[in-house]
Amino acid sequence: PGLLERAVAEGSGVANHTQTHPKLPDLSPARVAEEIAACDKLVAPFLQGRKLFRPPYGAKSPAVEKAVADAGYRLVM
Repeated sequence: PGLLERAVAEGSGVANHTQTHPKLPDLSPARVAEEIAACDKLVAPFLQGRKLFRPPYGAKSPAVEKAVADAGYRLVM
């Protein structure tokens, strides 16, 4: 949390990038959702109204895109 507070104070944006940095297309949709939710618990207070998500390795699939949208995030690359 201290690092996130500092990043925001210095003008940097914070986004969701998963909890453990897996290659998301290799996971089940439920596991993708869990990764997003676990990271969300940590970063939500620092998002400043911008729910952005970048998948690790830039790896995405239709299922990943759906999970991101279902979690209320916007996919950014």
